[in-house]
Amino acid sequence: MPRAGEAPVARIRVRHAASLDGAALSEMFSALAADGPLAQAALETEEVAVRRDCAECGYSGAVDGDHLYGHLRVCPACGAVSDDDGVAELELVDVVVSGGSTLRPESVSGGEVVSGGEAASAEEAVQPVNGFHRF
Repeated sequence: MPRAGEAPVARIRVRHAASLDGAALSEMFSALAADGPLAQAALETEEVAVRRDCAECGYSGAVDGDHLYGHLRVCPACGAVSDDDGVAELELVDVVVSGGSTLRPESVSGGEVVSGGEAASAEEAVQPVNGFHRF
């Protein structure tokens, strides 16, 4: 399977927590990629609900962007704040290179992740945290 560096990237697809604005994420990607190897790549974003189980009032359910502040979650029912620094807010779903090959995080865990121009070891590969991949 080719690495993203061997063929032009056509599309990058990510999932993001409700605490991140998808439009702002797309705008930042466009600005950062404008003059580089990802200039022709399309970014597709998908918002994912963040859940909260409140120890104070027992609320269990989705928390929208108005109740998320970085790693802090505010219970929409009672206002209790929890510190959840173990939650990543962005997950790489896949990368499609020209020609149609698709690279996914699980396919890159054996040294296919490109880090600073070199293939990363399995220990440095993208590892999921609470359903998201940290970068």
